Amino acid sequence: CGRAAPATPAAVDGENLPLNGAEEVSACTWTVAPISTFLDSVTGLSTLAEVNARSTWEVQEEILSKEAARCFDVIHSDCRHSLCFTKAYSRYIDGTGSVFVMPATQPREPSNGSGFTMQEFLGVLRYFTPSEVAKLMGFKMRIHSGKEACCDGGMCLPACSRHEGVAYGGSSVSCECPAFSLPDPTAGGTEPEPTKAARKLWGLLGNSLNPQVVGLVCSACEVPQALGFLAGRTTTEGSQ
Repeated sequence: CGRAAPATPAAVDGENLPLNGAEEVSACTWTVAPISTFLDSVTGLSTLAEVNARSTWEVQEEILSKEAARCFDVIHSDCRHSLCFTKAYSRYIDGTGSVFVMPATQPREPSNGSGFTMQEFLGVLRYFTPSEVAKLMGFKMRIHSGKEACCDGGMCLPACSRHEGVAYGGSSVSCECPAFSLPDPTAGGTEPEPTKAARKLWGLLGNSLNPQVVGLVCSACEVPQALGFLAGRTTTEGSQ
């Protein structure tokens, strides 16, 4: 959260005592959000538009029937992890990104009547949309129309829950993130698979640096202060 790492209490006669005899030393505590908070909707498949677009994001039987489909990283709404997404997402299976279990969805029978290893997931799994991948990779997205700032509470970077209200380095930073959204990759698409536009977006997002992690590193290295100093020096030199 930008605060100095907590010191280790000194040992006195074999006992650990807080520093200054009273101050409680506590480490930062980070809360990992569940996958449900990164979805384009609360349930992941709730609106009529999403139901109609189901075939666009659903992992097709042709893919699930392959033996390699056992390598899919299958996650659900309550999971707090995902694989790193690569530019080969939806084109390859192993190690290219996780797939999502659509809630309240029943598996269907194979079209050809023959079973396969991943049959229980037929009609249940879908790919993450490009905007969901962007959010999982740390990019700030506009979710609600008319929202002025992307960051709740004006906090642009993650902050530990134990030091809530204390921004990076103990200073308050107002949100200056420009709100934006990705183009709709399903617009004009009719084929029952991710569109070419979606694959282009996945390709652009794949293996990206997480901008929030970069922001935390820059904050820890006092890059904003250094840039402010350089900007001030440039202005002074220019006026001379």
